[in-house]
Amino acid sequence: MTSSERQRICIIFRGPNFDLDHFGRRLEALSSRLEGICIMGFTEDTVRTYGNFTVHTTRWASGIGFTLRHLWRVLRIARAERSRAHRVSVCVSADPLKGGLFALLASRVIGAAFAPEVNGDFAHPANYMDGESGLKARIKRRVMMAVGRFVLKRADGARILYPQQLDFMRPHMDGKAVHHVFEYVDLAPFRNLGEEKVVLFAGFPFFLKGVDLLIEAFKRVAPNHPDWKLKILGWFPDTRVMNALIGGHAQISHHAAVSHGEMPQHMGRSGIFVLPSRTEAMGRVLLEAMAAEKPRIGSNVGGIPTVIEDGKDGLLFESGDVDALAERLERLMSDAALRRELGSAAHRRMLAEFTLERYLDRICAFYADAAARRPPSSS
Repeated sequence: MTSSERQRICIIFRGPNFDLDHFGRRLEALSSRLEGICIMGFTEDTVRTYGNFTVHTTRWASGIGFTLRHLWRVLRIARAERSRAHRVSVCVSADPLKGGLFALLASRVIGAAFAPEVNGDFAHPANYMDGESGLKARIKRRVMMAVGRFVLKRADGARILYPQQLDFMRPHMDGKAVHHVFEYVDLAPFRNLGEEKVVLFAGFPFFLKGVDLLIEAFKRVAPNHPDWKLKILGWFPDTRVMNALIGGHAQISHHAAVSHGEMPQHMGRSGIFVLPSRTEAMGRVLLEAMAAEKPRIGSNVGGIPTVIEDGKDGLLFESGDVDALAERLERLMSDAALRRELGSAAHRRMLAEFTLERYLDRICAFYADAAARRPPSSS
């Protein structure tokens, strides 16, 4: 496929992204069918190439200074892109919030379609449990909802992670290119490395991901399984609440967040993977667990049921129900045959439904549909 035959896209992330090479592997995968530019926050100002994509980064810092510098870079690159003969046909953002505003502006400068990804469920109140509380949390949610609605109303399409994700926007999304496409995850490094009697959780933030629920549920079943451990893997800036909930329990430990390169070892040696989120658009770690042939437990919320079929390739429980989560843990910790059965079924489903080729087919169809809704204007 020649450059002129590939659709050209612009990906704009506000960031920060602290592992650019990991993100670059996604761009290299996309390069078999696409080309383009990517603009994001990073640890330094730099320009790198991954496959058919040029990545421009702005050195990350908190505050208005970074926002203004990043916006200037976005607009400068967008103006240059407009003069290309084979220019960007669609601008993409990782969310319809701050990054979405940047991508919307760039699309108007270039004369391209605008199609944000919706990678979270920002309408759900659980998103605001970590951090601000009370009035501040309510104000933050209202502001985020207002920005999201403003951006999505002006979009030509949106990539969603589960079919009901934008129900709060109906009927404003009618006539737009709205496609349900699972998130890209590099699954090649993940494999089954055997079973240690470890219940693994990986993610953040604390309350949104339901780590408090998992600690309580595990405590209830731990006396029946003294040889099992709970490993909580994640970055939590304030561990006081978590440590208080753990209460020095000998079978529960917190492991600091690890790089993407270390994650396959943790996943591959675990016995059970649990994602007890109060809200979740999909959960990339659930695909990683599938690739490693691990039995999974997830809350029946958001997009988790799109990657776990209860009783077939994993177990679901109603979000927030500690009793139900404890029952699912007890069932799996007590039954090695069931763990192997669910893990094998998850792996077979991953090979059938969540391959790189399937992802590329669906994401390229989304980009093409979005571009068709707003053909690039003349220079």
